[in-house]
Amino acid sequence: MTRILKFVMLAAALIAMLAVDMSFVLENNLPIPFKRDLHAQLEQLVPNAEAILGVRRRTRRRTAVVVGSAAAASTAAAQQQAYEAQQQAAAAQQQIAAQQPVAASSQPIIPVGSAVKTLPGNCKAVPVNNTSYSDCGGVFYQQAYQGSNLVYVVVAKPI
Repeated sequence: MTRILKFVMLAAALIAMLAVDMSFVLENNLPIPFKRDLHAQLEQLVPNAEAILGVRRRTRRRTAVVVGSAAAASTAAAQQQAYEAQQQAAAAQQQIAAQQPVAASSQPIIPVGSAVKTLPGNCKAVPVNNTSYSDCGGVFYQQAYQGSNLVYVVVAKPI
């Protein structure tokens, strides 16, 4: 509240000072400096001032346009990259979703070469080239020994 009050008081004081100053200028018929008067005074001080000021003005405009164009281009590129990243993420999620029902319905994927002590349920004996394999839901096992213990090693599909 006190900040607002201080700001209002400062603004009122500035307006009052401006009003007093303008009334003094108007009462004494003093010239009010306009833009063209300032340019005339500047040209007296600096030869070719209009040409210099004109170049600076144009340079500022060109710089602003170039900077604005570059900013717009970089913003567009960033938006394009974000869009592509979203598309890739959506495609990856669709692939995962498409694979999940298959993984949920079959047994867990066991890497080839893994050894287990017992076979899972619902296995069928499959003889291939005088070698007996066990087919357990699409995962094939072959009997082997680790020391004196019988184990079943996961193998690639022999058929």
